[in-house]
Amino acid sequence: MKILCWNVRGFNAPDKHSAVLKKVRRLHLDIIAIIETRVAEANSVGILTKQFSQLQNMNNYPKSPNGRVWLLWKEGLKITKVEDGKHFLKVKVWGVIPFMLMVVYSPNKEVERSALYKDLLSHKDSLPMVVFGDFNAVLSPRETSNLDVMNPSMVEFQT
Repeated sequence: MKILCWNVRGFNAPDKHSAVLKKVRRLHLDIIAIIETRVAEANSVGILTKQFSQLQNMNNYPKSPNGRVWLLWKEGLKITKVEDGKHFLKVKVWGVIPFMLMVVYSPNKEVERSALYKDLLSHKDSLPMVVFGDFNAVLSPRETSNLDVMNPSMVEFQT
């Protein structure tokens, strides 16, 4: 199964829709998570029916009016929503080996991220779980311009 998560940093422009569709076709993706869409719920219907009608979809609009997380998948896969939150979407992917998939678009503010991390830890499951997305954090100083400083945010993200 091929799965991709893409932070599109806004998804209102048609050229971004085309880029995602090309990527889905070129990589033969089964599931694509699109995060940081910045698409109002009212506008999402038009985008999804015009551009992505061949894909199934769900989102976290019930908890996030800006639609931070969209999940698209090819016809024939069985995916059910388990839970959505302001910064995540958790689904069960049914198949030969069922698994949980959690797509995260973490807040920029450290305080909000801390609350999200605590929430994510409560989502342990008996099934295998894939957690991916944009955590707006780095694991080590090597990922920043300041190579020597390990800050508390990095430590928290590692745990």
